[in-house]
Amino acid sequence: MGRHTSIYKLNKQAAKDVLYHDLISDTKFTKSFSTYVDERRKEDKDYEISAGKIFQTVLVDFNQISLNELFEIESWYYDVLHQKSNSKLNEYLMQVGIELMFEISTTAWCHSFMFQFGNFTNVFEMKSHYGSYGGNIEVSYFLGFLDYMILLMDKIKEDETIEDCFADYTPDEKEAIELIKHSRKDDEKMQSTIYKEFNIIKTGWMEYKKNGEQNWRSPEANTILAHGYFFEGCLKMKQLLLADPEATHVIIDDSY
Repeated sequence: MGRHTSIYKLNKQAAKDVLYHDLISDTKFTKSFSTYVDERRKEDKDYEISAGKIFQTVLVDFNQISLNELFEIESWYYDVLHQKSNSKLNEYLMQVGIELMFEISTTAWCHSFMFQFGNFTNVFEMKSHYGSYGGNIEVSYFLGFLDYMILLMDKIKEDETIEDCFADYTPDEKEAIELIKHSRKDDEKMQSTIYKEFNIIKTGWMEYKKNGEQNWRSPEANTILAHGYFFEGCLKMKQLLLADPEATHVIIDDSY
């Protein structure tokens, strides 16, 4: 199994109105969530998930759900809904307050994206709890990372020495970039971080090309190879989050 990275936006009202009632129901599905958790606990003596705690979190503020708790909710739905396609499952999850904003299913690209997230967190302190496989992150912090990624990907795209195999910007994308550039023009820390990282990426790319593209796992090379996909995904996430003021946290699930 390769690496897979998914990023979710949480809707606490939908979770309270729909998800909560799904979770506490003993009759709606072939197996209740409480029964599912009990079975998981019997299988694993170190299993620490509490159905009662999840019920309370969903009812009060779904934005506070942990990555592990969200994983169990998704796994239960996968089990009881018997969906043959991930798209159908994701459609239902969105109805209950779990919206998949962006996902990466290529191991090398997952590594590059999370490598950039790690670079960002090394410079900009993150207060949220974050583990080896992801975590729950405040939207205000994550929006800063999205600006960093959008501007970094734009810098890659605009460099004339780097081959660009992605389409030109749309008018809306151009406008969005200009707005971000304007909002960050006096942010010296952000500008300096992007400048330094771009030079590292470009050096790695030149070595990758010089060596006949043999080091295909290089995070620097794959950041360039995936920059169009990363740009589109980060811009989409920023737009989704800004359009939903009730979304205060996102979940990153980085499994491998």
